[in-house]
Order: sequence, then C-alpha cells, then structure tokens
Amino acid sequence: MTGFLQNHDRGTILSFTKYDIKISYQREEEGKPISGGLIIEVSEDEFILAGIRFTAEWLPKREENAKVDYISIEEGTFDNDVWMTSRRLNGDEGSRISIKNKPSALKVEMYKYE
Repeated sequence: MTGFLQNHDRGTILSFTKYDIKISYQREEEGKPISGGLIIEVSEDEFILAGIRFTAEWLPKREENAKVDYISIEEGTFDNDVWMTSRRLNGDEGSRISIKNKPSALKVEMYKYE
C-alpha cells in the first residue's frame, strides 16, 4: 500500500511490482481539498485506488519495451472487508483514471503486452 498527498507539486510516480503509476494532482483551488489518496497492490495486475482529485496512469517499467491497458475498472466500496462493485466500466474508458472532487474508490485490473 502506498499513499500520496499533494504538497504544492503536480504529481508523483509510484513504483509497484510490474508497473509504475503516474499520479497527477488536480490544480489547487480555494475551498476544495487538496489531492490525495492511496493505492493497494492486491496482486501484480490488480489494484485498489481510493482518494480525491487525482488522475492515475499506468506505465510499463522504464527498462521495458511494453504497453499497458485496462482489463476492467470497477467503482465500489468495501463492506465488511468485501469489495462491493457499484458500477463496472470497460477498459476502453480511457488511458487514464480520474477521481474527481468526491472521495471515491476503484478496483482496477491491468495487463501488459508488446
């Protein structure tokens, strides 16, 4: 599990087992919370994201000549330690995942190809 919090910067890159994840923070605005969240690596290809006001983009490791894409993206919550899907998105929803002004949680499954 890795957490992140905006500190007058634009974002960060987080390193996980098979992927790097580029986190971009939304512009700071008066009266709105700063960007922040956490990412849990459930398995090498599955992640839980939770937070507010950020965009996540999966990248291959720098030394790899590979591409990455989404298998699935689910919005949901945890109920007694069990993930409950409220809406399932397709992998073609875009190359980046955005969590806007409302705190949200997503479950993301990825794959890598050449």
